[in-house]
Amino acid sequence: GAQTGMGGARNTERIRERMKKDHETPFQKSRQDFMKRIDWKRFKKEYDEVMSDAEADYMTRDAIKRNAERRADLISSICSRICIAPPAASSRNEIPANTLEALLRGHQEDEGLGVAQQLIAIRRITLLLEDNFDDLCLEEMGSFWEHNKIILTPERRPIMALGVRKPRAQDSGFQFHHHANDTVSIHVPVDFRDDEFVNEMNRNVWDFYAVTQNK
Repeated sequence: GAQTGMGGARNTERIRERMKKDHETPFQKSRQDFMKRIDWKRFKKEYDEVMSDAEADYMTRDAIKRNAERRADLISSICSRICIAPPAASSRNEIPANTLEALLRGHQEDEGLGVAQQLIAIRRITLLLEDNFDDLCLEEMGSFWEHNKIILTPERRPIMALGVRKPRAQDSGFQFHHHANDTVSIHVPVDFRDDEFVNEMNRNVWDFYAVTQNK
């Protein structure tokens, strides 16, 4: 009697499974077939690798931002490559060889920008990069700044109208040039305004960053 009961239970279970299978929708059958085709060992291995990479990325995220010394080093590196454009080169797509280092050694020739103007502009840029470190995404675009330069150009000349000095309309003086060697030079007028500098960087650098990274 017990054996008959157990056999009946097994038969009942088989009947239920058959009925369940008979009532499966095409979607359910497709889903079951798909699940059977998955290599679960490979899936787990790849999943573990992705999670490991994500954890490493999380642990190193904002590593420069959180470290005052590394943050200062990045900004110093950017500012140490600031160039002074000669008057003849300020309107051409050239990167002058004279840098801040040469200026501080006293090897900088007089090219239309006084030493005081140059140092003040560089100091202002340093402070702006520090104050806007996150907004300008300096850490994310560190590779961009490793290969590209800011070039200071002479102050913008205002328009004279009836003896009144007026700023030049629609001419910020900022220029972004992409060169054949896949570098970018950013021409900045020495008399830039703080908000102007930040806005121009935010508006243009991301585009040039994308161009250089996609090469």
